[in-house]
Amino acid sequence: MDWLYRGISFLIILISISYFLKIRKSDEKVKADVIYLPYKLKSIGVAIILTGSLMVLLLSIFMSDSKDKFYAILFFFSYVLIGALFIWIDFRYRVFIHKSKLTKRTFFSSRDIPYDSIGYIVDGNNIIIEYKNKKYYINFGYPNTIILYEAINKYFSQNKIENKYDADTISGNFYTKNSGITFIILGSISIGLSIWMLLIPESKGEIIFGYIFMLIMGFIPFIVGVLFVLLYKNFRVKSSSKELIYINIFNKEKKYKIEELSLRSTPNGFKVYNKNKKIFYINYWIYNNSSFLDSLLSKKSRKK
Repeated sequence: MDWLYRGISFLIILISISYFLKIRKSDEKVKADVIYLPYKLKSIGVAIILTGSLMVLLLSIFMSDSKDKFYAILFFFSYVLIGALFIWIDFRYRVFIHKSKLTKRTFFSSRDIPYDSIGYIVDGNNIIIEYKNKKYYINFGYPNTIILYEAINKYFSQNKIENKYDADTISGNFYTKNSGITFIILGSISIGLSIWMLLIPESKGEIIFGYIFMLIMGFIPFIVGVLFVLLYKNFRVKSSSKELIYINIFNKEKKYKIEELSLRSTPNGFKVYNKNKKIFYINYWIYNNSSFLDSLLSKKSRKK
């Protein structure tokens, strides 16, 4: 089988190098009406593919035949799939800016989003576009995001459209959602690997290691991921005229009088207290619209 591993890995190396040289020569020019990913994911993908293929080639040459060799080669071949995924993401992601709509193209789909059906806001480094109860995040670090923002502003102004984005509700953002999904995937993979190790143990030590690995690398990340997803789905903080409505990750609602609340700033967010008892913490990185509550409670404190 070594000749097959060497042949496949060598072929992948040649294709990867050829592709890398090609994209360097014909690097796509940034157009003013298209938003691209800012990082050269294609180059990163090629680097990952080359790393995996080179390791397979070296293993097939220098490592003696064994079950461990097969699993090691299989592991490094997975690098090819990961690298290909990076290339596909870079190739597919585009936001096309039009006069009355934007077209968002992602991994496997493309969607037209008309400006007259959206709400939008700038929150931190992102413009958040709300369309049909879904939020789309476009970072200002991406080329031409500012052009999209100006196009939407111009369209709303010319057509006298009211921006209906709900800026007075704090909720989890896409970092929360993506972190949750990532932890769930990693935890599930680790649980699967642990089960596989426990099915074919060669010693008592491997059994103990399998259970420890399942707990630390499997169940704990999985639970953390579920909590992040629940935070994204359920957590809300909103205000009425005199009350603050707090909905936790388990969808349980509590109401507090705004006059009894206080705020204490931290380096990455703020803590909210009710009669000197902390009720929740808001981190700027993982929540949308945190500025409204920060502003509301800060103004209340200044009035006092």
